[in-house]
Amino acid sequence: WKEKKQPRLPTSPKLPPTKKAKSRICCKVCGKAFHANVSLVNHMEVHPKDICGVCGECFETEESFEVHLKTHVRAEICKICGKCFGASSSLETHMRIHTGEKPFNCSECGKSFNCRHNMMRHIRIHTGEKPYPCTVCGKCFNDYSTLKRHLLTHTGEKPYLCNICGRCFSDHSTLKQHSSTHTGEKPHRCEVCGKGFHRKTYVRLHMKSHTTEK
Repeated sequence: WKEKKQPRLPTSPKLPPTKKAKSRICCKVCGKAFHANVSLVNHMEVHPKDICGVCGECFETEESFEVHLKTHVRAEICKICGKCFGASSSLETHMRIHTGEKPFNCSECGKSFNCRHNMMRHIRIHTGEKPYPCTVCGKCFNDYSTLKRHLLTHTGEKPYLCNICGRCFSDHSTLKQHSSTHTGEKPHRCEVCGKGFHRKTYVRLHMKSHTTEK
């Protein structure tokens, strides 16, 4: 008699494969680690332009610093903003930020995106899919970059330094918002009265003053 095979139990869906462990390159200024030179070169935007984060060499002018930095990467460079990319396809995707081209459309709501990755991340809002779990607290996220930012809340790491006051932040977008308090820049404006604010959240709070007006 042949033994009957037991039915297979249902298994949890597999997560997308993670990248294989690679040797990491550390920034000579703040110590943050990167998988590729091109990522480290782009990271240098958060530091003063007088020390090379790749090799530690010092420079007296920003111009000489910029010229030197690009010798560390064989990359495609955006002629508009100077950002570096490891492949021409990545530069092509990046250029859509400047041109405003958004060729990828959500089949659910019609919203357009400049790259397929952003569209797929958006689609998860409709499906409710959150395939990236935090290994510390179990909270799930719909994209890997959000998970990485969340993990910093557990480690307490704040690698982004304000060059003016020395305050540190866990992500670049928060540093950028903070920097506007020093420069006086108010990029977010009220569509009704034109008043400027440092953050979008302040605009939303301000809008309530218009809706309550008689």
